[in-house]
Amino acid sequence: MEIEFELENVGLCTFAVSKGEEFVLPNEVFVDSSKIEWTAPTATEEYIFPYMRVNETGDMFMKDWTYNRYCFAIYGKSPQETSYRDTAGKVALEIISNLEEAE
Repeated sequence: MEIEFELENVGLCTFAVSKGEEFVLPNEVFVDSSKIEWTAPTATEEYIFPYMRVNETGDMFMKDWTYNRYCFAIYGKSPQETSYRDTAGKVALEIISNLEEAE
């Protein structure tokens, strides 16, 4: 599933979810050396560890995480001011805070 949305100062972004082990964007390689990890609580206070990475050319960012056998990602073109990517991180945190294990 993919949903496009626009963020002020960032532009067009995509929220994507897939079932499986790892989220992969076709034709993009994200550099692990650029990876920044943080901690985020779910609705049931389980802690997961999302990442922010950039692609090889540095013109695209992706914030991704896994939960309950699903892979989630928010990605888009990197804004001129890289701190604006934090806005996409806030969207990721809001999504994560609403996740809970299905019974």
